[in-house]
Parts: sequence; C-alpha cells; structure tokens
Amino acid sequence: MSLGLFAIAGIGLVVRGPAGGFMVVSGTLIGGFVLLAALVVLGSSLRPFRIAFDQSGLSVNCEGQRFDGPWDQVEAISIERLMTQDERYALVLWVRPGVPMKNAPTFPPNGARDGHVLCELSDIRESREEIALALQRFAGAKFRSPTALRGTP
Repeated sequence: MSLGLFAIAGIGLVVRGPAGGFMVVSGTLIGGFVLLAALVVLGSSLRPFRIAFDQSGLSVNCEGQRFDGPWDQVEAISIERLMTQDERYALVLWVRPGVPMKNAPTFPPNGARDGHVLCELSDIRESREEIALALQRFAGAKFRSPTALRGTP
C-alpha cells in the first residue's frame, strides 16, 4: 500500500500544473524522482522467482541466486531455521566444491559452513512439511534435516 501512495505522490507532483515558479518546478523534479524510485521498487519486486526440482536435478532463480544442475552437483539441501527472533525458515543449498554460484555463501551468518540461502519458506505457497516431503522424494539423501547438518564443515 505504501508503494502505491509513493507512486501516486510522484505522479501528482509531476503533473501538478503549469503555474510556473520555483515551487512548481522543484515539485515536478522531486515528483519525477519519487515516481522513478517507485517504478524501480515495483520492477524489482516483479523479478522471476522460480524453484523447481525433479529426479534429474534442481533449478533455482530467486533472490539473486541461480543454480541449474543435476543432483550430483549438490552436496546437500535443507530447511534451516533462520537466526531471527520470530520463527522463520529458509531453503538452504550446499553445492559441491568447484560448482559455480552467482553469489557467495551466506549461511550460516558466521560462515562456518558454505550454504546458499535460496529463499525463505514464507515466500513459497507450499507448507514446510510439503516441501520436505518433495525434497525427500526427489533429492533423496541430499535432503538433510537441520540436525543432520550440525557440525558438518
């Protein structure tokens, strides 16, 4: 809702009227910047979000992460609880050494293991249990519970 108000304020300032003077010109310039900022935020929120997997492998395009490869390039994939005050979970991917990833590993925050957070589970329609069942089915032993990964380098 605030994005909509932001965009409307920008449009209102841009089309304010031809009365002239410094206030109208500066308001038009500020309105143009506000409108541009609103469009950038809107455009970035419409980026494709895709996680797909089957027997042959995993394909990810979300939140800056890209991976498209067979399961043998995956070291592990798990559902991990994020270190936040509320109970939030994320899908985390560990790839085998030498497999290129777009971004550096970010999980856990202290860098003890090299996991890539693919997305928060709240961004996915399916429940945590449904995601876990599907990963067990397709990833097999690559899908590990959070407790199985504790202490893994």
